[in-house]
Amino acid sequence: MSELPLDSLTSLTGYSLAAGSNNTWQVSLGIFGVTAQRVYIGRVIALMFNGLTLTFLKQFGLGLSLTFPLLLSLAILITLLGQAVGIKEGWSRFNSFYWSFITATTVGYGDIRPTKRGSQIFAVLIAFLGLVLSGIIIAVAVNAATLALKTAR
Repeated sequence: MSELPLDSLTSLTGYSLAAGSNNTWQVSLGIFGVTAQRVYIGRVIALMFNGLTLTFLKQFGLGLSLTFPLLLSLAILITLLGQAVGIKEGWSRFNSFYWSFITATTVGYGDIRPTKRGSQIFAVLIAFLGLVLSGIIIAVAVNAATLALKTAR
């Protein structure tokens, strides 16, 4: 087997990856000195797209399609509130849109921030609406995973 260069990944994690014959790979964990058995690439692809994954994707897509009007309404409301804050703060339309979704996802880089009291109140509202939006998407994903796991049994 010939070693594949993994540069910094190998040095940071202690993993080693070796290519074998007939499209096989061998993974070595340097930390524990254990070598995992060979895995055929075809098997890995089959595991990635087995019935469980396809069922999850189908249910997730169905859930998103059912909740799409609500998700779209929340996204539009977040955008409109962000534009209102942008007008009040004197930002460009793009910066207002960017800020509203950075705030809605609760990332909050801090590169753009409201300074006026009314804008700050809108920021709290946008953050709350973003949590609702994220929560709906997570709930759809959890439901899809639950249904996929029940189907797999």
